[in-house]
Amino acid sequence: MGVSLEKAHKKYQRERLINDTLRKAETEIINVVSSNCLAACCLVLHDKFGFGKKRLTEYMAWVYDCFDSISRDYVSFEDLKECIYDEMGIDFDEVEKERLLLMIKRKRGEF
Repeated sequence: MGVSLEKAHKKYQRERLINDTLRKAETEIINVVSSNCLAACCLVLHDKFGFGKKRLTEYMAWVYDCFDSISRDYVSFEDLKECIYDEMGIDFDEVEKERLLLMIKRKRGEF
């Protein structure tokens, strides 16, 4: 009986290590993706809408505050999309479908 308990403990430790490693990797990936996305948004806001350092810094603070709310499970990305749809009529599922369709057309040389 002691052997199976030892095996179960080792299995538990191995699974915990795997889960911890996955969680750390997920966090790093999310940080890189969110930072790169934010950089693209800031460039567009600057180039197309004239945002300067002051407004971009404020914008980034609000975006990071939003990410913090998501990481604390106060809201989800789906909640944000629903709010944007309810308040502005923008459906991110439709936006993504249109973007993918445009990419396909460009690859085929139709656009």
